[in-house]
Amino acid sequence: MPATNPWPWAWLKRKSVNWALRSTIKPLWRRKDLGAEQLQRMLAHANAWLPVPGGACGRAQAINQHLQAEWFGPEPPTRRVLLYLHGGAWIVHMPRLYRSAARRLSRVLQARVLLPDYRLAPEHRFPAGSDDALAAYEFLLASGVAAHDIVLGGDSAGGNPALVT
Repeated sequence: MPATNPWPWAWLKRKSVNWALRSTIKPLWRRKDLGAEQLQRMLAHANAWLPVPGGACGRAQAINQHLQAEWFGPEPPTRRVLLYLHGGAWIVHMPRLYRSAARRLSRVLQARVLLPDYRLAPEHRFPAGSDDALAAYEFLLASGVAAHDIVLGGDSAGGNPALVT
């Protein structure tokens, strides 16, 4: 007997959110008159409108003096860790969107997910974001996580520091 979906209308929610992002945010990337600061403000406003999943935040973790991260994962913790680096064209971060993704990845992979809030441009010059990704990886190693238990991943701009690390 197939498992019943606890959210039978989840597909509609997903379609609605995707449509809203495609019709409102995606055109912003093409505008030549928008600066990074304006785009950051607009997307911070959009982030506030995203639904908050149960248990909105993960467990906070300070990596170093300028890098914060959040842990998501099963209790008790597993050995496997996904170090996930968010996208956002190196200039924006939408925490609600990525917290939801981290929670889902953790559940599907049966692994802990570390979601660092790496430094973004234009406030921080390259290679600050890549340096933060490396610092998060080194933090995991120093915390006793074996290298073979760590997977690095990211989407869009986050894929770059994942590969560089």
